[in-house]
Amino acid sequence: MLGFLIGIAGGLAEFFMLRALVNRLTSARDIPFWLPLAKIGVLVACLLACAFWLPQQLMWAGIGMAAALVGGGLISLIAGIIRDKRRKKNMSPDGTGDDSHT
Repeated sequence: MLGFLIGIAGGLAEFFMLRALVNRLTSARDIPFWLPLAKIGVLVACLLACAFWLPQQLMWAGIGMAAALVGGGLISLIAGIIRDKRRKKNMSPDGTGDDSHT
């Protein structure tokens, strides 16, 4: 199960780097050259560490990475839906913004 924990840690690191990369892409900001390289590097480093030191745990590392990426994506999706509902709830009827001060 140590491979699973390594996979979870690597998957979470990958998720946050992927989220930063996608946010920069969708907002048309410059992407630092190291961000995509670091994302791939984390994937390779985690899997190679398991392959060299815990070869019997390599499958569990892959499962942990996938679980962290999917879980992070689902949590991010749910948080975004909740945030949008709260934002819509605070909008005035004409859609111009917060009407709690009127």
